[in-house]
Amino acid sequence: MEEKVRVGVIGTSGYASYMHYTGIKSHPQAELMAICGRNPERTAELAAVYSIPRIFHDYHDLIESGDLDEVVVVTPDDLHYPITMQALDAGLHVLCEKPLAMNSAHAREMLDAAQTHGLVHMIMFEWRALPEIRQMKKLIDQGYQGKVYDGSIRWLAGYGRGPEYLWRADAAHGIGALGDLGSHAIDLARLFMGEIARVSAHLANHVQHFRPDGQPFIPSNDSAVLLLEFTNGAHATIEVSFTDHLPEGGCEILLTGSEGTLQSQFLSANEWIRGARKDEESFQTIVLDDQYLAGCDPATHSFDRFAGILQNQPVGARQFINAILGKAPVETTFFDGWKAQQVIDAAFGSHRTGIWVMI
Repeated sequence: MEEKVRVGVIGTSGYASYMHYTGIKSHPQAELMAICGRNPERTAELAAVYSIPRIFHDYHDLIESGDLDEVVVVTPDDLHYPITMQALDAGLHVLCEKPLAMNSAHAREMLDAAQTHGLVHMIMFEWRALPEIRQMKKLIDQGYQGKVYDGSIRWLAGYGRGPEYLWRADAAHGIGALGDLGSHAIDLARLFMGEIARVSAHLANHVQHFRPDGQPFIPSNDSAVLLLEFTNGAHATIEVSFTDHLPEGGCEILLTGSEGTLQSQFLSANEWIRGARKDEESFQTIVLDDQYLAGCDPATHSFDRFAGILQNQPVGARQFINAILGKAPVETTFFDGWKAQQVIDAAFGSHRTGIWVMI
């Protein structure tokens, strides 16, 4: 018999169902054994949909159950650290959602604990798996743009425009747009341009949200603009927001260098990647390699296509299970989460003081 990885998932959001439960169930060597959620009805509903035999409403009980190999943490940001640390102490491999923690000190503790215990650890920076991102990284590694000069990442969404409660916007539970969208943008900036040396940032709160009981709360941020300087001398801007009204929204990336420019747009109705070498006078459309499409329709929206990739390629939850089985390494570990968290901390510090903050 093939070895099986016994998995428990803590979190019952729609995202958890779409991105994690589906991927785990599709892996032939995974057993989705346990689910944990605070809402009994929602937890029972997902347990029935995915045929999960054990239901918990307290994550301590799930971790201490003693019949799991891996825990997936899909909770508000403030719970990532305590859940992960307890799971690691219990000898469980951990796949944690981004951002890794509420601050870089906790993120570093999580990384150190995972390494000390010799456990597999992964942060869910899933957008690295998108065909456009993989194509851009391949071209950069091949020298398409030459020595890196400038970059910009603009990631806009509108799910925070209304007054409804968002735990991400509540400073007690989340890091706002900077943590939700910004952590991904920071990770991609590191992937494409190298390590970040210092940060200047401004954070904003445009929309007043209220808790379910109608009471206000201390907001985190719903918009952020960062200026980054890299150790190699390049610089870049990051702009993220979840209060924008855009017909398409999505993410736009522009990277320039000594030999050319790369540009892409994804997470929108109109997705593309194009480039121009220094001897070309206009942008040329770049065709995605078949290996990155993994049998998915290239015209499909990124979210749907990523679900397809989860079924066809070892990324996300499937990649993590393969790593536990010793079949392949994890692409984004707690180290990458810690590095992104350092930039997030620096952004908060820069906003507070009005000066550049070193990493």
